[in-house]
Formats: sequence, C-alpha cells, structure tokens
Amino acid sequence: METTEIKLPQRTPEQLHNQGGNLLMRCYEQENSTNCYGHIPQKTNAPDYLRAKKKALKIAKQYNDTPLYLHIKNFL
Repeated sequence: METTEIKLPQRTPEQLHNQGGNLLMRCYEQENSTNCYGHIPQKTNAPDYLRAKKKALKIAKQYNDTPLYLHIKNFL
C-alpha cells in the first residue's frame, strides 16, 4: 500500500501571518476562557500567552504544517 502525502499550497507571508494569528487567537481564547474579539494576542512572556502559543505549535506540528509552525514559533 502506497502512502500519499498531502501537499499544501504555497502561502504568502501575509496568509501565514493570518492563519497563525487565527490559530493562536483561538488557542488563547480556549486556554483563558476569554474573547479576543478578533485581535491576535500581543507577544509577551505572560504564562497565559505562552500556554496558548505552545498549544498552537502543538496543533501545527500535529498536522505537519512546517511553514505555519515556524511562523508561529518565530514571529508570533
């Protein structure tokens, strides 16, 4: 049986930023039981932000989305 690999389309940096920001925002909202009202949380060393970022990285890694993983890790 052959394994097929799903190839994701190439995304622009703006698309990566939007996707990563949305994922981070959703994780932040879930972790902290709050509503961000569509705004991406600001990068800080606060424990609640770091928990959300860790969860977003875990989700990106789970789906083998390397460009999104690297973007969240480096820029968000």
